[in-house]
Amino acid sequence: MDPKGYYSTVPVHLDIKDVDTMNPHFIFPMYNASISENQRGNLSTHPEEIKAIDGDIGINETIYYYISNVYPQEFRNVISINHSDGVISLNREMDRESVSLITVQIKAVQQDNPLKSVDSVVLITILDENDNPPKFSQSIYESYIAEDSPIGSNVLVLTASDKDKDGISKGYFSTNNTMFKVDKTGIMYFIHGELDREFTPEMTVKVWVFDAESNGLNSSALVIINIIDVNDNNPEFHNLPLFFTIPEGNYTSTSPLLLGKVNATDPDEGANGQITITQTSDNGDKTFIVQQNGIIIVQGLLDRETKDRYPISLMASDSGTPPRKVMR
Repeated sequence: MDPKGYYSTVPVHLDIKDVDTMNPHFIFPMYNASISENQRGNLSTHPEEIKAIDGDIGINETIYYYISNVYPQEFRNVISINHSDGVISLNREMDRESVSLITVQIKAVQQDNPLKSVDSVVLITILDENDNPPKFSQSIYESYIAEDSPIGSNVLVLTASDKDKDGISKGYFSTNNTMFKVDKTGIMYFIHGELDREFTPEMTVKVWVFDAESNGLNSSALVIINIIDVNDNNPEFHNLPLFFTIPEGNYTSTSPLLLGKVNATDPDEGANGQITITQTSDNGDKTFIVQQNGIIIVQGLLDRETKDRYPISLMASDSGTPPRKVMR
């Protein structure tokens, strides 16, 4: 501009030279990765591959990647990272039942200045595989059920577990005996047939648990089912009618005559099978005494000319509640 106010203009372009003032930065502050257990190798990350860039515009310094920490720390030597491209890998197979999530802290460092760095986190999820068979809580179970139990009666509850993620929630139980069934909750039911302790006092049933509807792993156990007796059988005489020939005479209490023994049995168990034999009618004649074990004793005067025949009626009764009886 001159003193009289005349002027002219020209544009001046200033180029600002970039200097290394910015740290690198990750595209995302957190990454996720997953791999199935029992596998190893490179991991793909989400929402995209691990990448850090220099924050400066004109200077794109080379960036290297490092692992700064791993949680749980015992897996530090299992995880590695490619220093050039940030690809993370597992160098051995993992067991999801031991660890399901590994947190890896990573650092991107500027090559020419290690003080310029940035941190991020990679969450590695170990995906489950069905590599553990389900197991019963015990190898042998024992249960009791009354022989008169109706169809649908519970026998016992089986307990099983599986270390895999879904456990046995998608599995089922089975048995080798059509009289019983185990539902998905492990309850064993009596569903068919007849329970008869006198014929089968004990049953051994094999059971299986599967962890999937198809192609599932399985294990087995034994269930010993004891059939509890109920008083469902009458006593039974075996050698009646009996006929005895006795010489007439006077049989005193000090020298009675052992006439014979009546036999009766009951296939029930315990008190239900304990039999007492009694004489139901003596017509006022006390000459013949029937003991509870069935032994018949003559004690008194026998005169054939007065009476030559003595019928004796007997009753066998068990000790159940209520007792069952039979008369002959």
